[in-house]
Amino acid sequence: MGMNPERAGLQQQPQAMPAGNSFRPDGRIHRKVAVIQGTYKGNTGIIKDVTGNQARVELHSSNKVITILVDKLKEQK
Repeated sequence: MGMNPERAGLQQQPQAMPAGNSFRPDGRIHRKVAVIQGTYKGNTGIIKDVTGNQARVELHSSNKVITILVDKLKEQK
């Protein structure tokens, strides 16, 4: 019982990091926001993740995580 001959010569090569990609957390994460447009208008929550122009927001009222455009959110104090 040996190693699969097709995989014997293959080794995992480290992936190169894409240029311009930093691992700094987005400054908007963990901020309290209110939804100002759409189905969830009037709900408040906390931003959990931001990708491009979309944010994942954990709503306080229904303990649900939604994905919504950042333009439809307003930061609260």
